Amino acid sequence: MRELGRGGMGVIYYAERCLDGQPVAIKVIRPAVTVSSREIQRFLRETRILQQLSHPRIVPYYESGEAGGVLYFVMEYIDGCDAAEVLRQQGRLPIRLAVGWLCEALEALQYAHDQGFVHRDVKPANLLIRRDDTCHLSDFGLARAYQASSMSGLTMLEDVGGTVPYMPPEQITHYREAKPPADQYAAAAALYHLLTGRFIFDFEGLSSRERLSTILCDPPIPIRQRRAEIPATLADVIHKALDKNAMRRFASAGEMQRALEKALLALPEEER
Repeated sequence: MRELGRGGMGVIYYAERCLDGQPVAIKVIRPAVTVSSREIQRFLRETRILQQLSHPRIVPYYESGEAGGVLYFVMEYIDGCDAAEVLRQQGRLPIRLAVGWLCEALEALQYAHDQGFVHRDVKPANLLIRRDDTCHLSDFGLARAYQASSMSGLTMLEDVGGTVPYMPPEQITHYREAKPPADQYAAAAALYHLLTGRFIFDFEGLSSRERLSTILCDPPIPIRQRRAEIPATLADVIHKALDKNAMRRFASAGEMQRALEKALLALPEEER
């Protein structure tokens, strides 16, 4: 019925199901390179596994398929907007609000990790915010499945999967083998961006290769240099999750969620 937005993989439309008028969102992906019908069916089989994910903070997939060489994915329609749009409209977000959204996303990630799934593309644009201010994680696994398939056309280091400003170092060096700590890093980078309006590195003016080198070699800019009123306890949680060594991050997404919730207690009463 209308276009909702565009991203790196495709276009999202608002639609209504003919059977009962239920609103849905449809993501349409046109493969970057020509592939065989066998490759398309293999990709669709892999993505249909994602329908197993059932959690109140994960946007569910209803069905998927192919028509005329175009792939489509039907999912729940979230009446609201994504966190990236909120940031564009309002500027950097209140600390309690942004941390609350990330805690809800981490709850979803912990569930998915327990089921053996890794998101691989956590970013503000994939945090969908309902009108009641609850956060829901979208595009679960689609980025990984697409980037790992032949239809993405990814062949070189510059084409590594994910969204660069939120990408952990290990997703550059082993982008087909990302593990749960990669989602933790990306969640922390997304939270940093929502709180400051800036990325964890100064990417302006850098080439694609220089950006990847920065992620691999440079420490993130301390978040309190970007926004001084962020409590040190909260900054410590964010930077622990941004450690380049995945083994030094939190043991799980759930542990990171609990650390963020504890850090909120350090906020002045008026900001809680």
